[in-house]
Amino acid sequence: MTEKRGIIGFGLSGMLTYLKLIKSGVSPSNILIFDPDFIGGDLARSYSSIESNTTWKSVIDIFPEAESLFPELDKDKTTNILYLPKVLDALSSKTLNLSELYPTFVSKLTYNCNRWTIETLNENHLVDIVYLCQGGQPKTQNIPGKWIPLSIGLDKDLLKRYVNPVNTYTVFGLSHSGTLILKNLLDLDIHVNAIYKTPTPFQYSRDGFYSGIKQESEKIADSILRGDYPKLKLISSTDIDSVARAIKKSSTFISATGFEPRRIEIIVEGSSKDSLKYSSETALIDECPNCYGFGMAYPSFSIINDKKHNDISFSAFYRQISRIISQSFNNDN
Repeated sequence: MTEKRGIIGFGLSGMLTYLKLIKSGVSPSNILIFDPDFIGGDLARSYSSIESNTTWKSVIDIFPEAESLFPELDKDKTTNILYLPKVLDALSSKTLNLSELYPTFVSKLTYNCNRWTIETLNENHLVDIVYLCQGGQPKTQNIPGKWIPLSIGLDKDLLKRYVNPVNTYTVFGLSHSGTLILKNLLDLDIHVNAIYKTPTPFQYSRDGFYSGIKQESEKIADSILRGDYPKLKLISSTDIDSVARAIKKSSTFISATGFEPRRIEIIVEGSSKDSLKYSSETALIDECPNCYGFGMAYPSFSIINDKKHNDISFSAFYRQISRIISQSFNNDN
């Protein structure tokens, strides 16, 4: 296993990829990792204050040794989102100093003569296999006005510096993040409009919705539907007139409608390739030899009631990464 391997991005999926490679027998010295800061990706950088939907038990089921690292955590409760990269960072630290770490962005990937060139601002690096784990950024709405970033909306202590109780705010999206943002605004005694695309304001995991809300967001939604927050107005996106009035009356907006993957420029034998086209079965980027995509930008999916659902979770990322890397080694042998 002497091939050089490059990991682009060192958030959850990048760290999971690294740990699986090490477990599979790859020498740390044959792994190059590119990330601008090595602090755990966007989760640690921008969303460390929020509660995840991942129970501590589901983490230690994958990494039993993690239980001794954080003995204070309750197995049956969800973890603060910061604990996820913390666990992986602790497990990676045993070998990470033996790998090549480059605190920089990757500007381009080029494939020629059966090898990849990873281009950064200052230098190029040759590898045999590439793993794209670059994640994504929050989706935005094409509506003029003031916008509060998703990361601030999810942090009540930061959010209170940005809001004015006399104004009305509009939140787009009522998934896990959107529901948490509503609670933060309502606790600050703010008038809020919440615009949703689903048939009902909240779709619950307990009602059979594969990606429905659960845990903390479920409790918040229940209290909202009981009428505990008179300053909140729920508006269906199909009610065009109400949406237009809400936008007109609002001074500021927050979008919680998901994430869009980051793109990376890829050139294969002189031809440009789309870094976001991939096979969820093999995790290979289309027409890009030995180039795999993992994490939020490249989810696996499940078919439930003839509908396709992306698998976006800590456990789902691990299952996909573990399966693909194990298969690649089995094929080599």
